[in-house]
Amino acid sequence: MMVRHKLKPESHRSQDIMPRAKQKLGKPGRPALPKGRAKQSIVPVRFSPRDRKRLAAAARANKTTVSGWIRTTLYEAMGQ
Repeated sequence: MMVRHKLKPESHRSQDIMPRAKQKLGKPGRPALPKGRAKQSIVPVRFSPRDRKRLAAAARANKTTVSGWIRTTLYEAMGQ
């Protein structure tokens, strides 16, 4: 006579197993910035692969992101 056991399905994401610190709280992704801190618009710009490498090198040399370097350089050019 064969005995069948009822097994619980394994759940790797069960809240019973997952420590409290690893449980996701809220929405995924970066938290929203406070009002007034977010940039108001995006300006799409295209660069050649050669220019993109030069931008990345300049940003690294200034220990910033490419976007930050472009923004700072533009502000300096506009006298701000």
